[in-house]
Amino acid sequence: MSTRDILVFLFKWKGTIFGWFALVALTVTLAVYIMPRTYLAQARVLIEYDPSPVPAAMPRLDNNVIMNSEAEVVVSRPVIAAVVDQLRPYEGGEEEEEGEPGVLSVVTGSLRQMLVEAGLVDPPMSPREQWIHSLLQRLRAQPEVSSAILTLTLPDTDPQRAAVLLNAVIHQYVARRPAVFAAKGPAQFYRTQTNTSIVEPAHPPEKPAMARLPLIMVGIFGGAILAIGIAMLREYFDKTVQSPEVAESILPGVPMVGSIELCKPWMPRVRRGARA
Repeated sequence: MSTRDILVFLFKWKGTIFGWFALVALTVTLAVYIMPRTYLAQARVLIEYDPSPVPAAMPRLDNNVIMNSEAEVVVSRPVIAAVVDQLRPYEGGEEEEEGEPGVLSVVTGSLRQMLVEAGLVDPPMSPREQWIHSLLQRLRAQPEVSSAILTLTLPDTDPQRAAVLLNAVIHQYVARRPAVFAAKGPAQFYRTQTNTSIVEPAHPPEKPAMARLPLIMVGIFGGAILAIGIAMLREYFDKTVQSPEVAESILPGVPMVGSIELCKPWMPRVRRGARA
């Protein structure tokens, strides 16, 4: 494909390309400014291991096993449930105004109740369960490579709340950890061989997790790719005759007598019987 063919293609489908590009770019830009920004709170915990001689009856501990076990304890449901019960974040919202529900609320509630009774959707969770489910989805505990540091991260739209929640997770983890390994046998021996200490507590992040400009650039780039792809798809399925050369290639040996220019929708039309 030559440069002329590319220019002809771009000029032919300029409306499609510009329209889809503008639609995607503007949609992404508006979404970036409308959606609340996310802040990432971060904390670090040190997992100390005493490499003293291990009795023959006890399995030897591996650093990867230790770090992964501690990470699973951090993100376990008992720890998260204790955090929610301690802070009660579901009670911090604004009180709803009393009054009769609107027509839309009644219709939506009735429709959801019908879907629940039919078994198509799950019944709504309580505010407590919603917070537990949300924290289990967002909280991450990642062991650092070749170290005894466990990095904890928690994204939230409120930087102060993110830090408070993450610090509560750390304290509940440290407080509940002895009970997890209280059973006699290897678990008890594991508890005596390891210890945890907070290296860096969580602080309210000053900046969002991601700036707006990279997201907007991704939207612009994606819009350009999508627009060109749609134009190429339309070009592939376009079977109209666009030039005399194309007509001659379809009907070889048939001479061209003449051609009529295509009237655009915005061109003025000549009325019948109009005087010159």
